[in-house]
Amino acid sequence: MAEYKVIYRNDQPDWQTTCPIWVETIQVSRNVETSECYLQLRLRNLSNMKIGRITATATIKSADGTCATKEIQLLDADIEAGSAATPKAIALDQSDIKELSMLIDSVDGKSDWAKAAPIKQPQRLMLSTKAMNERKTLVSESNISSAEFHGQCHEKHNGWWLCSCGAANVGRSSCHQCKAELQNMDNWEDEKWLEEAATKRTYDDAAAKLNRGTTKSILEAKDVFKQLGDYADSPSKTEACDQALAKIEQKQKRARKIAVPVAAIAAVVIVAIVAFTAVTNINAECSKKANDYANYLSGMSYTSSDGSITFGKNGNGSYKLTVSKNEVYEGIYSVYVSATGDATVNLDDKTGSITTTSDAKTKTEKITAITIDGVTYSRTSR
Repeated sequence: MAEYKVIYRNDQPDWQTTCPIWVETIQVSRNVETSECYLQLRLRNLSNMKIGRITATATIKSADGTCATKEIQLLDADIEAGSAATPKAIALDQSDIKELSMLIDSVDGKSDWAKAAPIKQPQRLMLSTKAMNERKTLVSESNISSAEFHGQCHEKHNGWWLCSCGAANVGRSSCHQCKAELQNMDNWEDEKWLEEAATKRTYDDAAAKLNRGTTKSILEAKDVFKQLGDYADSPSKTEACDQALAKIEQKQKRARKIAVPVAAIAAVVIVAIVAFTAVTNINAECSKKANDYANYLSGMSYTSSDGSITFGKNGNGSYKLTVSKNEVYEGIYSVYVSATGDATVNLDDKTGSITTTSDAKTKTEKITAITIDGVTYSRTSR
């Protein structure tokens, strides 16, 4: 494979003002074995139209001071708008080349270009801190890809314009390099316009926080509206913040009033769930006698070994509990007690009590729970 050496390179050639093609890079490479030289070009389409045919002239200055020219024809360049292309290397007759320049003769038949000159750099842009910060925000929101854009001015000329990023554009509405829109350039360099846009952005952000409706966001919005003073309807927005905060406080007060009874209800529900869980899991948690009582709660029957307590289901669908052989407690789908209001439950080695709705001895009372060895079981919790 042949070895080449770069003997000339120019990364900032002059541009023929208003020409839609700019030669971005000129490079001459020489074969170190044969001394043959080749011209390599990088061409940029600065316009908004695809370019097909290009003719150009290369002026070559040799080390001995002699000059020569070479005509170049790129009949099928086909460079898309805003894009760059690198044509095939062009063989040169000279070997000891000191300098080389390029002039575009025609682009798709057109050839009325201004004299070649360096593309000058944009002037520095002087703005207040508030205006510059807003400009940077706008640039960021527009996805403009140029760090140099922020602090430089754009320039408009006849047939072309220079972007703040430093790129020349011909007949385009947006920069081929950073994609900035020409229509935004004037406003983005107007200090008054930028400061007003920054104030409006601050107002809009505060309005969004107010609408968010949280205490924190409303307090933040209120501070901003107060700082904005008489801007737009900031005073009424400040009042709206106070009203929103008052509504939140009222809701919190109501919530605090409800909190205690709700907590009590929740506790009852939890106890009921625990009781139900205790019943349903009684096989694993209690003795056989306690399990027998659970069978009663499930509508099954049981008689204790000493006959002092019987659990059973009557033919009419009610449940019956007999304590000490002569006291009957019964009811439909729930358990009732008559005679003694409180009675001791003897389940062999298990002891407990029956809790009723009152201590009356002459009328039927509802059993609310039976406690066995400290564990309370309730029919109504099932």
